[in-house]
Amino acid sequence: MRLRPGVPDLTGHVTVVVENSGEHAEPVAVYLANVAPGGSQNQGGCSPSGVSNLGGGVLQPRGKITITIDPAWQCASPALVDGLPWTLHAVADVHGDDFASCATIQQVLSGICSAALADDDDRPADDLGIRVRPKVVALGP
Repeated sequence: MRLRPGVPDLTGHVTVVVENSGEHAEPVAVYLANVAPGGSQNQGGCSPSGVSNLGGGVLQPRGKITITIDPAWQCASPALVDGLPWTLHAVADVHGDDFASCATIQQVLSGICSAALADDDDRPADDLGIRVRPKVVALGP
């Protein structure tokens, strides 16, 4: 992301794909945790930063949900986080009942979210996906 202070860049799409690899239909909710460049302290005043419930639906066996969003990537002080990326944590919640345990960055990073997801999924290892992107390139005002 090529960012000027406080000016959003709308060119960075995020696509989350969730697949049901089981043998029966399952309701699934999808959450996206955006960890700001530099981590949870967010010294650049960047957004998005936090966890969003992207919705979901009932996935048939071998079915997929694809959700694409267009965040307004921006930082109040991009020079403070120049060269650092956002870290995106996509969460697939079987039964869609664990958002209260996954609603904050702290819960996602500390394992609270993972523990909640594991209690109703026989394969919890594939409930979280992590990508490091996009990277901040600070531009002058």
